[in-house]
Amino acid sequence: MVIDKTSWKLPLLTSLLAGGVLCLLMPLSMYDSNPSEFPRVSYAEVLVYSSVLVVAVSGGVFLVLELVRRFVPRLLQPLIALLVGASIALYAQGNLIGADYGAMDGHVIQWDAMRSVSVVNSIVWCVFVLVPVLASVFVPRVFEGIVRYMVPIFLSYVVLLSAMLVFANVSAFDRRKPVGFTLDKLMELSSDRNLVVIVLDAFDRAIFDRLLEEDPSWRSRFAGFTYYHNTVSAFCYTNLALPQIVSGFASPEDGFSTWEYQRKAYDEAPFLKKAMGLGYKVYAYYDEDDGPVEGDLDWAGSFGSAIENANRFVSSDGIRHYGMLYFYSTFRYLPHELKKCWCAAEQKLRERFRLFSEKVEEALSLRLSTESFSLVPEKRVKIYHCFSIHVPMFSLERARENLEMVCRFVEKVREAGVYDKTDFFVMADHGSVNRCRPLFMCSNGTDEFKVSEMPFSYRHLCEAFVDSLNGRPIRPIEATPEEMVPVIDDPKRSEITTVDGKFFAGMGSEFFGSRLELLATTAEMDVVVTNGTSRMTWNGNDAIIGVPVDVPLQGRELTLVLTFDGKLADGVDVAVQYAYKTPEKVECATVPSEDSTDIVINLPDMSENPDKRFVKLHLRMWPAAPAPSIIRVRLQPR
Repeated sequence: MVIDKTSWKLPLLTSLLAGGVLCLLMPLSMYDSNPSEFPRVSYAEVLVYSSVLVVAVSGGVFLVLELVRRFVPRLLQPLIALLVGASIALYAQGNLIGADYGAMDGHVIQWDAMRSVSVVNSIVWCVFVLVPVLASVFVPRVFEGIVRYMVPIFLSYVVLLSAMLVFANVSAFDRRKPVGFTLDKLMELSSDRNLVVIVLDAFDRAIFDRLLEEDPSWRSRFAGFTYYHNTVSAFCYTNLALPQIVSGFASPEDGFSTWEYQRKAYDEAPFLKKAMGLGYKVYAYYDEDDGPVEGDLDWAGSFGSAIENANRFVSSDGIRHYGMLYFYSTFRYLPHELKKCWCAAEQKLRERFRLFSEKVEEALSLRLSTESFSLVPEKRVKIYHCFSIHVPMFSLERARENLEMVCRFVEKVREAGVYDKTDFFVMADHGSVNRCRPLFMCSNGTDEFKVSEMPFSYRHLCEAFVDSLNGRPIRPIEATPEEMVPVIDDPKRSEITTVDGKFFAGMGSEFFGSRLELLATTAEMDVVVTNGTSRMTWNGNDAIIGVPVDVPLQGRELTLVLTFDGKLADGVDVAVQYAYKTPEKVECATVPSEDSTDIVINLPDMSENPDKRFVKLHLRMWPAAPAPSIIRVRLQPR
């Protein structure tokens, strides 16, 4: 007995299975694990658009199967086998056998370092897809007996799992989208008094240092600014950093979500209330995914350029953002080899990213080239958030373009005749090489470019803004050592940022002084600059140092030497972690000298490191107090 070719039931169930996996489970699982990455598509929209796709795809597949059943019945069983096998393989790929490809932000995936993943992945797909097809051809009776039960059972599982994902995210139905921001009055300033804040996303102070070193003319072009070299941001994430910049709130309260923190920060921001109380009109220009969440817009009076996103369903924006969600869902569920084709596409990924992220920067750059500032009598606070060198747009050339744009802005203000009535803040929301070390400059009322090593924390940023609002010289407040630690850093960061395709930190080099900042650190260990030197200081019981590893030296054993500024007791606990694997303890030797101590760590073979570029070193603090600081790091082949 073989499949009843006169029955439409099995083709219908198979069609629903394929449509459920492709159009319901895929986007729901992606949204469930990454809701903050898709703030512009509401959960209700995800369900509506996915349901429409399920009906359309399942209906199309069922139509094809019905045509095959009526006109080429001998192909029906192999075709059902192919659909069932592919559906199971897709589920397994997305939920059971996935690999770590890093953040999908356009960075280059190290495909050559994932050959074992490719082999295993290909074998799994061949088993799931080819075995059912071969069984349908060579043992049709056995296949028919299995598939009649397999399809309804697996379909029921997909429906149950999808329902669980829906109910697990019930609270997301009430989650609001970020508000929109118009570009109205982008080139408008006050003839009375202006405060201009230009935020260059992820523009690290290490990048600015490098550009100053390569081209000292930047010093003269930023004459009248003070560059605060020893600055730390409060957060390393844009969606927390931006509300902190305008509110001064140091941290979300216990139990607050990101969205609740944003709402509280924008609603209660003392700086914004102070500005309005002094007669300033505030205009902010944020890209689509960076604004505060919408609601009844209690805070909208603070931003004259804010608009509510009223359209919820069947809007071009909603469909576009759902398309972005589905694009990344597909990447997650495709077999490894097809993933390469999907993002052959590094440039396409960049372009997709740019659709949502560069409107303000592109508009500002264009208008500065073609327009002049218009003047109005009311005082103005203007906040421009530019995508800048945030990944995947990270490059030195782009950094130079950003600085050129800022210089054009300042020149245009001079041409408008209101330079003396305008205070400037040129800053980043967070860093990139070291995410808590942003660029921060402000105008100083002179014709000089100054560099200050005074420790400054963004926790005191609003006080500097208020100086400007009151017409006083801007005098940032010196931060205490406790304030020079970011509130929330990025402990999950697992890559060393590259510039022009080269690692900042190369094999065989030594890191000391300001070069220590090229090593990624977490909130437990902070790079502190004092008198032109840098040291990594402890802020907890243990810490993680990100150590860069050059790709050509994979497969070789390495030695890492950490130099501490004091005497150490024996028995320092050290572990090495590759990518997201469990830390592996390694032996280390203590080599004391007159006023310092070296910890010599023999790192094992790097071939088991999937990332091939980066290892994390876990250090557990010994009981002696105070804990010494790391003042030098050496990484070399053995």
